[in-house]
Amino acid sequence: MIGRRLSIAALTALTLAVSSALAAPVVQAAPFADDGGAEWRLEQPEAPEAPAGIERPSWLVGLGHIGDIEFYSPNRGALITAGNGSTVPAGVWLYNGLHWRELSTACGASDGRVAWAGPDEFWTVSDGRPGQAPDSRGVLPPLRDNTLCHFAVGPAGRFEVVGSYATLAFQSTSYRAMHGAVCLAPNDCWFGGDPLEPPGEGAFQLHWDGATMTEMPYIPEGHAIEEMRAFEGSAFESLKLLATDTRVKHEATVPPLRRISAGSPPTFESLLNVPLYSFGESPLWLEALHLGSDGEALWAAGGPSGAGAEGPHEPGVTIARYSKLAWVSVLGEFVEEPNAVWGQVVGPETSPSGIEDFGEDTTVTSIAAEPGTHDAWLAIDTRRDAESPGPSTLASIARIGADGTITDRTELPEAGDPVGAKGAGEHLTCPAVHDCWLVTSQGWIFHLSNGEEPGGPPDGAFAEVAGETPIDSRPLDEGVPQTPPDTIPEDSSGEGQGSGSVGASVQELLKSIPSPFATITLPLVSGVHVKLVNRTTLVLSLHLAVKAQIRLIAKRHGKIVASTRKQVLSAGSHKLTLRLDPKRWPTKLHLEEHALAPLPTTTTRESNTTTIGTSELAPQAPLAGSWSALP
Repeated sequence: MIGRRLSIAALTALTLAVSSALAAPVVQAAPFADDGGAEWRLEQPEAPEAPAGIERPSWLVGLGHIGDIEFYSPNRGALITAGNGSTVPAGVWLYNGLHWRELSTACGASDGRVAWAGPDEFWTVSDGRPGQAPDSRGVLPPLRDNTLCHFAVGPAGRFEVVGSYATLAFQSTSYRAMHGAVCLAPNDCWFGGDPLEPPGEGAFQLHWDGATMTEMPYIPEGHAIEEMRAFEGSAFESLKLLATDTRVKHEATVPPLRRISAGSPPTFESLLNVPLYSFGESPLWLEALHLGSDGEALWAAGGPSGAGAEGPHEPGVTIARYSKLAWVSVLGEFVEEPNAVWGQVVGPETSPSGIEDFGEDTTVTSIAAEPGTHDAWLAIDTRRDAESPGPSTLASIARIGADGTITDRTELPEAGDPVGAKGAGEHLTCPAVHDCWLVTSQGWIFHLSNGEEPGGPPDGAFAEVAGETPIDSRPLDEGVPQTPPDTIPEDSSGEGQGSGSVGASVQELLKSIPSPFATITLPLVSGVHVKLVNRTTLVLSLHLAVKAQIRLIAKRHGKIVASTRKQVLSAGSHKLTLRLDPKRWPTKLHLEEHALAPLPTTTTRESNTTTIGTSELAPQAPLAGSWSALP
């Protein structure tokens, strides 16, 4: 395929460079012969059913800002949208190989993300639900992209929101806005976003292990996480580099990417060997890299951030590729390496450079590897339009080979197309060869296809896509304490018997008899036992009456010297393990606890349970004396 590519000189003679004049038309007269005859076409779904009293439009409309579009396979896709403010609500849409449908109006997002965990399971980064109280200054809690929805197929064979995750606002542990999401397996998903706010430090991250959502910040660096992609069993994170970030290292050692390797515990690696810069360039001069991957390669592409506008070596578009199948330019062929290696595709080490390829004012907004081709598709734009795209902007795309050759540059809609401009290209994804998708800033969907269905017919929960009512609610947020109702539901046991029936009179009489037994609420925590293992490891056993958020803190004269991570545990027996420093031996244990469900009650007739206070657990002998006296 690469041998049939157009040279840069021939391409320049046939097309216009992307610049501030992106409105100039580029005519695509025929399908791409070097891509199986595939061609881009508009594939916009009809507007959803309108609420009662509102007429459903008979014409196609944009879906509003689409934060992300991702596919598990060619006939299993999902996108998340902010809605268009009138006919399309914020929510989640599914694709089944034939058409798109509205799945849910409960988990939309301002700029959400989608992460597939399996063929019938995915996660979304969604907006929070309103309702929490403002802070002391009257500031409302942030809601933008700071909660998670977990979608899976339920017992009825249809998708359900099986989990919702959020936190209380205005705390050091509050979830931050998330920009990246990826799953390596159903029990190994990662989410990341803005840096933690003081007094917290580092990059905000969440990890799902199949049962528990755990905050797992990366403390050594405080750069925002912008995108996440899976490749060869690891999660790769692109970082938005700012000189003002917390815990920023020396500029020469600022990593643009980080890798998370699966394991218990997972390992983190800052990637400093990615060939992106030339001598004299600052890592801060490139924007956060956009990532795309398939089974063969991981691609990373970015444009100038503007931070180096006054410098002599401001970079242009820069693209790198990570693969075992490496392109060697001096040989003019691929060489298979024992391990994946990074290579620069476009940048200061290649000729021509990114500026000569794309123009000085150009940036990349998305990249997607096309499986089976050694190539990737790029969405490109001027920097100004990328920051604030208008409805008259055309979506500009191109394909790039592993050797840096650029072909098939075009704009959508094509010149002369009666559908008119649909906005700039924002997100690309390619689930299969000759099968790619592009969404625009105005919520329009374009599909690269040669008419085949590489994923086969839809099945399971994806087979039926019409006639189902969209999901309009989500479960209570795990991580946010729920207040039990302060009223008793009305007794309906006598309904249908008539107000004068004997049954109703008996019920009323029974209610009027005072009970000789008191009703008590069972404690959240009971069965607390503390023991020391290997002289420095404290193991606290406990029993939870209901699902709860728990953290164990060790204090020495009021100062924290050790703590477990905050975690959500189910009802039942658990053990918390805490490593202690003999030089900073604690004088008191503090157990933070938040019930996530109403506590059960009982009566003195059924139980003689007494309430156990756990806000300040302080075993007298173990922690008050010297460390050698511990049992």
